[in-house]
Amino acid sequence: IPARGGAVGPSYFATLGVPMRAGRAFGDADSANGEPVAIVNEVLAAQFWPGDALQSVLGRQIWIDGSARAVVGVVTAYSMPAIQPPRPSVFTAFAQLPAPPDHAPFMIRPAGDPGPLTQTVRRELAAMPGLTVAGVTTIDQIKLIIGQELLVGTFPLFPLIATGMLLTAAGIYGVLAFAVSRRATEIAVRVAVGATRRDLLRLVALHSLRM
Repeated sequence: IPARGGAVGPSYFATLGVPMRAGRAFGDADSANGEPVAIVNEVLAAQFWPGDALQSVLGRQIWIDGSARAVVGVVTAYSMPAIQPPRPSVFTAFAQLPAPPDHAPFMIRPAGDPGPLTQTVRRELAAMPGLTVAGVTTIDQIKLIIGQELLVGTFPLFPLIATGMLLTAAGIYGVLAFAVSRRATEIAVRVAVGATRRDLLRLVALHSLRM
């Protein structure tokens, strides 16, 4: 099954506020010398082992890049960005990577406004030898960028959408005008026997909704 995910640290899910559905998150014991382990989300667990309880998934093996790993946890399905539906995901321990990556994201969950913290993060990471900060962004900034990309992607469709709405409105108006004109005699009789303006509006509205 094609799955998303990646190598994450012990506090990755706690930082994102994503709860575990079963089992545990990665810990210090999940080192390069430890047993190869993995964490799957509930979407992947349902596809791999349909009908099984999440607790029964723990301890089972899943093959990733030709090597078997024991499932030690099942995490709640989430999506980044949140506008997409959750997909099957599998996560491995960052400490069990065969070789250190040349780049990796580092996530922090601040207690308050993350804005003032960005400069501190840049300064502290830049002071560490061998590290280069490519960029510091907040989740709100990422959501804003994604929203702008979606807006730019759909902007060429706005004239078509507006034209479609105008044609739809004109069509609805034409149908209603024709329907009301056919019932002009009935409406006149209702007025003659005491129908009020509100009664006539309710009659036309109900007839329109049925159509």
